[in-house]
Amino acid sequence: EVSTSARALSLTDMHNLYDHCFRPNATPAQMRWGIERYMSLHTAYLFAWLLLLRFEEVVRLLFESINMIPGTREYFEVQLSTRKSAQTGVGHAWKVYANDADPKICPVRALIRLAVVYGETAPLTGSLFLKVKKNGAVLQDPIVSLVHILICKTELGVLLQTM
Repeated sequence: EVSTSARALSLTDMHNLYDHCFRPNATPAQMRWGIERYMSLHTAYLFAWLLLLRFEEVVRLLFESINMIPGTREYFEVQLSTRKSAQTGVGHAWKVYANDADPKICPVRALIRLAVVYGETAPLTGSLFLKVKKNGAVLQDPIVSLVHILICKTELGVLLQTM
């Protein structure tokens, strides 16, 4: 059985997920479909993996949770107000650094790719992780429903089993 818990994924799993999204031999159409379809999933799992968060916590991050420091790409800050293990309302903040040594797990690059997928017209408020349809259309709906979370976890499990 393949674990779909972001906290149980290995570095190899994260590289495999990245490779699935960015196949070098893919046609432009396949590449665009893969990027649009899985970029939100990849970025959400990357954040969960790096910050040791539950997937359900990550998909509730808001654009307002991300503090990009103007003029730097060295790091950004992530704010999370409550967690399952810390429900008192005391927030937690992380400095998340770029990873130039391993671009496949670089959170700064992941955010940039996510911004490209969402496009220039996406509102920069509300849910950070939006639903992306199979045809690549970005919806303004957050990935917060239990059904959608289960679909994401199922897709990841299938991806990891086929790699």
